[in-house]
Amino acid sequence: MFDAAAAVGAAIRAVQTFARPPGEAFTKGVALAQTAPTGKLRPIDPRDLDGAALTLCENGSGLIAPIPREVWDFAVSGYRVVPRWLAARAGLDATAPDFIPQLRDLVGRVGELIDLNLHADSLLIQTLDDPLSRDSLGFASADAASETAAPEDE
Repeated sequence: MFDAAAAVGAAIRAVQTFARPPGEAFTKGVALAQTAPTGKLRPIDPRDLDGAALTLCENGSGLIAPIPREVWDFAVSGYRVVPRWLAARAGLDATAPDFIPQLRDLVGRVGELIDLNLHADSLLIQTLDDPLSRDSLGFASADAASETAAPEDE
């Protein structure tokens, strides 16, 4: 169990810190430019996701889809990651060659983090259902340990 938890923790850390790209399963077919952006990024609001699609530019260009609702709604301490990332870039040129790839990377990272967090939650539940005890670790019980302890000096 410990090794599985350590592996999930390491994977979460690697995705969060950009030590590795998100897995292909989380980037394949998501956040694709259905229409090319032809202008500046408009101000984005968390309510702007229409189903699974988002229009990036004020002129109506730059339709991006699909963006999974769970990824769009993902928040850390109330900070909605994808909408806030986009809002912070309002007014920038959405035609920049790295903009869509960066957005796709972010959507993939958040999707993978959601999956990894679910896996970590599952491991936690398994651990809580089968906790370690002194006996299972081969240690004397707490009562026996206190009985065999040396008496304190008076």
